[in-house]
Amino acid sequence: MSTSIYYFTGTGNSLHVARAVAEKLGDSKVISIARLKGDTIEDKSDTVGIIFPVFYGNPPNIVKDFAARLRPAPEAYIFGIATCGGAAGNSLHTLRQILMKNGVKLSAGFELVMPDSAYVGMNLITPPEEREEALKASEIELSRIIDTLKKRGGQESKFGYSIAADIMGIAGSTFATHLYRLPKRFRATDKCNGCGICEKICPSGNITRADKKVTWGNNCTHCLACFHWCPQTAIEIGGKTGNIARYHHPGIKVSDMMK
Repeated sequence: MSTSIYYFTGTGNSLHVARAVAEKLGDSKVISIARLKGDTIEDKSDTVGIIFPVFYGNPPNIVKDFAARLRPAPEAYIFGIATCGGAAGNSLHTLRQILMKNGVKLSAGFELVMPDSAYVGMNLITPPEEREEALKASEIELSRIIDTLKKRGGQESKFGYSIAADIMGIAGSTFATHLYRLPKRFRATDKCNGCGICEKICPSGNITRADKKVTWGNNCTHCLACFHWCPQTAIEIGGKTGNIARYHHPGIKVSDMMK
C-alpha cells in the first residue's frame, strides 16, 4: 500500500521521524509541508501521515494551513505524530478538528517526546548532557508507534481538549509574539560569515541577505531553525543566547534541511 508522509521541522526531529516511519512502512514518499503550494493538496495514497513539532501546545500555523488544504482519499488511514519537548498539549485535538471540517478522519495520533529546542525569553533547550538519553527513549517509543502504524491501529490519543493546555498555549504564543516579540529579537553577530544557510533553511522565506547583512521579516514560524543550524553560532535571540548550546537532530544534515 502506498504511503505519503508530510512533515514540518525546524531542528530535524520531525524529519528524522518521517524518514524512520517511511523506511519501516515501505512504498513511502516523504514530503516537506513547507514546500507545498496551491489551494488544495490532493493525495490518493492509502496511508497519510502528518508529522510536526508542537508550538505553544498546538501544531505550527504552517501545519494548520496544510491540514485545512489536504484532500486525501476517502478510505485513507490518516495518522499524526506530534514531536515535543514535554507534552503535546492540544495539538492532536486541533489537527483532528481541522481535518474534520473537510470530512477527513484522523485515525490515530501519537505524542513523541524528543529533545527540546525552545527558547522564548527563557532557555527550554534540552542540555547537551541529557540529549543522548532523550534520543534513546524517543527511539524506543518511535518503534512502538511504527508497530501500531504497520497494523493500521486505531486511536492512540484521546484527542481530548484541555482548557488548561489551551490557556497555557495562548499565553505562550501571546507572550512570544506580542510581548517578547521573538521575530524582532533575532540578530546576526560579527561571527556571521555570510554563508546563507539561515536564508536557505527558513521554511517561510522570512530571512534575506544583502551585503552579508541578515534581515528577518514578519513571517516567522518560530521554528528557530536559523538559530540552531547556523554553523558559526552567529545568530542570537536577544543578547543572552551566545553561550547556549544549540540543538539539531544528529541524524539530520543541514543539506537535508535545504532540500
